Amino acid sequence: MGNYTFPSKKNGNDEIEAVNYTEKDWIRVYKENIKWADRCLEEEADYWNRFHWKWYIGINKRQLQVLESKQPKRVFKSTTSIKEIKERIDIVQVIEHYVTLRGRNHQYYGYCPLHSDHSPSLSVDSEKQLWHCFGCGKGGDVIDFIKLVENIDIRGAMKKLGGMT
Repeated sequence: MGNYTFPSKKNGNDEIEAVNYTEKDWIRVYKENIKWADRCLEEEADYWNRFHWKWYIGINKRQLQVLESKQPKRVFKSTTSIKEIKERIDIVQVIEHYVTLRGRNHQYYGYCPLHSDHSPSLSVDSEKQLWHCFGCGKGGDVIDFIKLVENIDIRGAMKKLGGMT
């Protein structure tokens, strides 16, 4: 659609000012129209008027779909939030939700939840905020642990860890 110049009355006077509408402005306008028409549809009892509002909503929804399909897709780019969550969360507290850990100072040991363990092979370092299992050879940070234990992707792990903060 591009930019459009749309005449509008200024302060109720007869003066006309030019208003530039971008695609984002049109998206906002269509969304407002749909909300307004939905309210009108709820209040309307007459069949033909209801038909009119449904048609009006359909037109606005189609225009909205066209415009939104042209908008750039939002990409999950939050390296700063990943870093912030890693700094705020203590890896020992997170892993203790899944495993009983024992240790002293900054080194803790427990049974690995990723495989059947007969001796404590999971090592957690609270200073480095890292974990490693000597039984299965897996390790990493708190996000890697949640991804493996819960069998979810990074987004799911971030949501889970975000809820723990």
